[in-house]
Amino acid sequence: MTFEKEIALLFSVVLLPLYGCIYEDLPECPPQNGVVLSYDFLCNMEYKDELGEAVQDLKTFVFDSNGILCDTLRPPVGSGELCLGWQRKIDLAPGVYTIVTWAGSEEFDRDFQILQSTCATDESVCSPVIGKTNLKDFRVFLNYNINLADNDRAIPQTRQFKDLFHGLVENVVVEKDKETLVHTSLIKNTNVVRVGIGGWPKTGINSENIQENWDIHISGRNGHYKYDNTIKEYAPLLTYTTYDMNLSSDTVYAYIKVMRLMGEEEEDPFSNAPLYLDVVYKPTNLVVCRNLDIIKVILDSRIPLRDEKGNIETDSNGDPIMVLPGVEYLDRQDFYTIDFEETESEGNIRFTIYVNGWKVQDIYPVFP
Repeated sequence: MTFEKEIALLFSVVLLPLYGCIYEDLPECPPQNGVVLSYDFLCNMEYKDELGEAVQDLKTFVFDSNGILCDTLRPPVGSGELCLGWQRKIDLAPGVYTIVTWAGSEEFDRDFQILQSTCATDESVCSPVIGKTNLKDFRVFLNYNINLADNDRAIPQTRQFKDLFHGLVENVVVEKDKETLVHTSLIKNTNVVRVGIGGWPKTGINSENIQENWDIHISGRNGHYKYDNTIKEYAPLLTYTTYDMNLSSDTVYAYIKVMRLMGEEEEDPFSNAPLYLDVVYKPTNLVVCRNLDIIKVILDSRIPLRDEKGNIETDSNGDPIMVLPGVEYLDRQDFYTIDFEETESEGNIRFTIYVNGWKVQDIYPVFP
């Protein structure tokens, strides 16, 4: 049986709460000994630390130089303990370590699971096990259901799943009788994409039937991640559907929650997990777009240049300096607007695509 089929078999039913590491309070380390762990979530569009506000549940995993899990840490969820400046001391023997952190906006296990890739062949070792779990087998999964008719396709168990965060510090050197400071900066792995289709006449489109009239979804193979927050292996094709739709004047708005947006790093079909947008008006089978690469159109747009504090920089006329977004922007931003504005010229309909207000390109719909 191939690895792909083994993964599909494992997730052919609703994922159960498999995460089973035991967490316990660790004794305070004596002065000038052990490791002090600290965290922040500064990589956001507010340019301020939102640890304890946006981040409510935090799980840290310590792997030794052989890649074996040797310690875990999790402050009590909802206790208020996790806040700005929060840190914890732990004892580690002298050596070199990798420290992986996954965190959630609410209780982590509600929408995500931390598993071993080896559980595809041995379900008894799905949960991380201290002394056994290897870093290369360490995965985090969005809870999803496999399509029983096609085990290459899946849908999230919840359309509006909670937020996921990741942090990684490698090559942490712990020396005897010395205190080691380890700081982890978190990035957000979840995003909201708001799709707007404007310029439509109100006739036949109202708030009572927009859910039925429109098929708007995003698909991509980005439902699970390795310890370093990459995919780079087979993953089922996830279909993200709208969790909310509304009509404002002559514009239909659809909101879709998706997992991480990543820039391409290498020629690997799973290196950046491209996400594709489909928009179809079902009453007439009008295809507004099919397989629109949303990461590409985002990176083709322009954003205001900001300084390290988040202030928008301006030119000599006082106008914002607009630049191409980079990969860092994909990690910092978590809300994107992709708007299709309909126009008609000489009997031909076209849509102009705007990303966060910036004109990117014109496309022509496909009529049946």
